[in-house]
Amino acid sequence: MLRANLTEVFIVDKSYQHIVDFFKKLNHSLVSLSDKELIFTTNNFSHKFKLTYREEDIFTKTFLSQFVDDTPFRVIKPIGFTKEISLKKNNSKDGFSVGSINPDGYSVTFILTEKNDIRDVTIKIKGVEEQLQKLITGAMMALQNNLNTDFYTISRRLIANISANKIHIKQFEYGSLIAQILKDNLHLYDEIEQDVIRQM
Repeated sequence: MLRANLTEVFIVDKSYQHIVDFFKKLNHSLVSLSDKELIFTTNNFSHKFKLTYREEDIFTKTFLSQFVDDTPFRVIKPIGFTKEISLKKNNSKDGFSVGSINPDGYSVTFILTEKNDIRDVTIKIKGVEEQLQKLITGAMMALQNNLNTDFYTISRRLIANISANKIHIKQFEYGSLIAQILKDNLHLYDEIEQDVIRQM
C-alpha cells in the first residue's frame, strides 16, 4: 500500500461539497489502487470501491465507480508521458484523481508516496472562476482553429456555468469577445440559453 497525499481540490458545483469533504478526510490514508479496485485505509477502516474500465487516451486511463448510495464517480490515472512528468515533479510513486461524471462538478487529486512518506503539501483549491476561464480559453481556441462544433459544445457548458453561478463573463480574459459572439449567434441556442446570453 502507498500513502495518499492530497494535492489539489477542484469544485465548481457546490452540491458535490459533501463528496469533496469525504475525500479530503482521506488525506494521508493508505491506498491500494489497481485496474479493479481502489481501497483507502485509515484508522484500521477501509473504504473499498470497485472500478470498471471506461476509456483511455494518450494521457489518462479512466474508470467508473460508485458510492454506497449509488452516486457514480470517475477515477482517473495518469499514464505514459503524463505519469512520468507527475512522478518526477512530485517525487512520488504514482497518483490519481477522483471526480464527478459531470466535468463541471468536482475533482480531488492525490499523489502516492511510500508508506512512511507523509507530506503536508499546500493543497491547491480551484473552483468556478478557474473553470470559466478554462472554458472561455477553450472556446477561443476552437474559434481560432475553425472547430465550430467544439465551440458550440464548449459554449453551452460555459452558458450553463454562468447561469448556475451568476458570474459576469466580461471579467475574464476574452470574456467580452465570447459574449459578443454568443449574442451574434443567439439563434443557435435554446430559449433558456438565449436568456442567459442576453444578460451577458
